[in-house]
Amino acid sequence: MRDQKTRLAGAIASAITILCALVLALDGVPPMRWLFVGWSVANTLWVFYALRLSSLSLLSSQIVFCLIDVAGMLHYWIL
Repeated sequence: MRDQKTRLAGAIASAITILCALVLALDGVPPMRWLFVGWSVANTLWVFYALRLSSLSLLSSQIVFCLIDVAGMLHYWIL
């Protein structure tokens, strides 16, 4: 059951990341607010995935990406 949840988190995180990247690549004026929300969800799942795999390199990169997402959301939603 745990391995299934881990694989599912990785698959969902990949799908969200790919979807957000496609929107960014294909849309002339992308809805940046929602891309950062999508990436935040994906990065949170990646953090879960990294913890389950005990991968410090994946964990550290995703924590940095989460911080970048927060900065992006602050920029587009609040400032």
